Amino acid sequence: CRRFGAEGFAKGKPVKQLYKWFFSVLVKIAYALYRIEGVNACLLIAPAKLIPRILRSYGAQVGREVQIHSPLIIHNALENYAHLTIGDECYIGRAVLLDLTERIDLEDRVTLSMRVSLLTHCDVGRAKVKAFLPDFKAPIRIRSDSYLGAGALVVAGVHMGACSAVGAGSVVLESIGDRELHGGTPAKKIRDFR
Repeated sequence: CRRFGAEGFAKGKPVKQLYKWFFSVLVKIAYALYRIEGVNACLLIAPAKLIPRILRSYGAQVGREVQIHSPLIIHNALENYAHLTIGDECYIGRAVLLDLTERIDLEDRVTLSMRVSLLTHCDVGRAKVKAFLPDFKAPIRIRSDSYLGAGALVVAGVHMGACSAVGAGSVVLESIGDRELHGGTPAKKIRDFR
């Protein structure tokens, strides 16, 4: 009590410090036991303020004032999060899925609403359809000031131009230019932002 002072307890500082310490230890233990899959599991429950720090600690490049909500679902991070770059002032909502088979680059002030999925690969496994759909992987890049509405899905190889937007529930199969609004399944250009 003397160490933190009565004022510290009133403001919850020791509780926050204990919470940060607890999550730091939890993530280290999870990594020691299960490698990056253990860290992935921690990202499902981690507090928003700690997620950028966790991602940085395991190889991601994360800018300033980034807000990321849990659960954050990361798929195919083989050894670390080196395939992930998040610029300054980005917002990532709840239950976003990031497939890190290839690079995902989010430039500054990108918003991914809840349940957005960014898929950098396609692999049909052992199904005979593999003869018609070979494995495919490619990076995804979303330029500055862009927005993806809730539940949007972006597939491998798509690049979104600066200051562009995708409507909720859209499936983006092709790249999008600067200052464009797209929507639908598959997503089509609706209009320009000029």
